[in-house]
Amino acid sequence: MNTLTKNARNDMVEHLNKVLSLDDPMTFQKVLLNYVRGRHELTLVAERAGVRRETIWRYETGETAAPFETLVKIIAAVGAKLIIVSDEAS
Repeated sequence: MNTLTKNARNDMVEHLNKVLSLDDPMTFQKVLLNYVRGRHELTLVAERAGVRRETIWRYETGETAAPFETLVKIIAAVGAKLIIVSDEAS
């Protein structure tokens, strides 16, 4: 699998956090999977996440929404993790 530099991984995480804050799950899904396609070997990410490449393609196109569990596995497969924090604005 292509290994992201620390800076590239930090940039990816920062961008994904911004997109996630938009409260639009399908946009988050598309952006995450765009990173998968652009910066990682899709076959290995799919294998590590336990899904078929074709399934990731359907998720990427927005044809279908990925289950939350699958998104978490894909996030882990690219070397990141989903963390829930308190919303300090509330």
